[in-house]
Amino acid sequence: MHPYLTNGLLILTLFVMRAQADLPLRVLSHNIRYATTSPFEGEKPWTDRKASLINELKFNTVYNNEAFICLQEVLNPQLGDILSGLGVDCMLQFHQLRQTH
Repeated sequence: MHPYLTNGLLILTLFVMRAQADLPLRVLSHNIRYATTSPFEGEKPWTDRKASLINELKFNTVYNNEAFICLQEVLNPQLGDILSGLGVDCMLQFHQLRQTH
């Protein structure tokens, strides 16, 4: 690799790392697997998985109000479980967001 390109990438990386250190933003993304009534062999049902997922989301967002939680394959009842498990403030923020869009 050309030395100017290497130095430029290093400077850009250091700049991005410094910029990231100043941002309190946290993004969490999970494919939670929808709550199927016929799980694959070895797959745990939603009732067994939801508590550990909610605890993980709480742990990763408890000190960061600027956190975004992105979920794939989530069904409406699962979303209700997650919002309820994260608490009233989370539910209010979600409903306010839905009303503005």
